[in-house]
Amino acid sequence: MYGITQTFIFKPAKWWDVNASADVYYSDTKSKIPVTLQFLSGWSGEFAISNNFTLNSNKTFLANLNYNYTTKGVDNLDYNSSANQLDIALKWLLLDKSLIISLYANDMLSSNRFTYTSFSNGIENSFRNYYDERFFRIGVIYNFGKIFNINNRENKNQDEYNRTN
Repeated sequence: MYGITQTFIFKPAKWWDVNASADVYYSDTKSKIPVTLQFLSGWSGEFAISNNFTLNSNKTFLANLNYNYTTKGVDNLDYNSSANQLDIALKWLLLDKSLIISLYANDMLSSNRFTYTSFSNGIENSFRNYYDERFFRIGVIYNFGKIFNINNRENKNQDEYNRTN
């Protein structure tokens, strides 16, 4: 495989961060197994964009919108269809940021499903693996204790520490 990857990070607004990436590659595969294709080559691409939003001035209500797209192309000795995925996340920081409530939805459109086409003994075979990765998660975190200052901890084995530094 030969390819190029490019990442763009920018801030269109004070409350909006964007991380976009593009990965375009050429695959060239050869097989010595007589029943498979002997050679397959072609282009493919993967594109992703992640948007982080700060939804209030206190920075206590945050959102993320993630989208990935994979083009149709070549995967080893198979042809693959295109697929895409949309993820959404929300996060609330409450009670002076001691309480965090988060919601996350993975593969909202249930569209991250590839179809692969291969050839064996000259016969075309197509298959679609059904990896249903669509799920919804709710998280609640509460910090009960105080924050410890680990920089002021006493080192119990100063001789060993001095030897390694």
